[in-house]
Amino acid sequence: MSDASRRSRRVAIALKKNATASSSAHGFIALTQYFALRLAEELPRSPFPRWFEDAVLVPVPKSAPLKRGTLWTPMELATRMVALGMGRQVVPLLERHVAVPKSAFCAVGERPGPRQHCDSLRVTMPPSLGASRIVLVDDVITRGATMMGAAMRLRASLSSVEVAGFAALRAMSFDEVESMLSPCAGMISFDGDDRIDRRP
Repeated sequence: MSDASRRSRRVAIALKKNATASSSAHGFIALTQYFALRLAEELPRSPFPRWFEDAVLVPVPKSAPLKRGTLWTPMELATRMVALGMGRQVVPLLERHVAVPKSAFCAVGERPGPRQHCDSLRVTMPPSLGASRIVLVDDVITRGATMMGAAMRLRASLSSVEVAGFAALRAMSFDEVESMLSPCAGMISFDGDDRIDRRP
């Protein structure tokens, strides 16, 4: 395993905890703030410079129903992104009403698929969303089953709204990480039978 791969795993764990990071430019700051700042800097030259333009950001729910006082890293990240001009507002449109197993603790064949994620989520509809585009925000994306399930649930209730996704980090199961900074635009596809494909 390369040094970059080992470092990326440590960063993913730290991001999920929203740990504090030391930055030469910003001092000691929460990792969600650091990621938002770096994203704002890199966005103009990224493959998706207008991804968040006039979009409502919807944080991806945790694997279990949210308890008061529990850290919700995607919400923290989305809030900091909007504060820096990426997205129009944050609206927690989705909530988990039935817990699903955490993918990180499941064997490959036992991970919840998009349908299970979709069925365990519900939409908390605001009086007026007033948006034509939603961007789901997550901290780390692995296969993309959670993101796909969340998109399916939103599309079932908001059929006229475009739904896209963003994750601060992406897992690379079979490839070595060559660079910590490697923004990309990709596609998650689902065949309806819980077989999911994320590229890249």
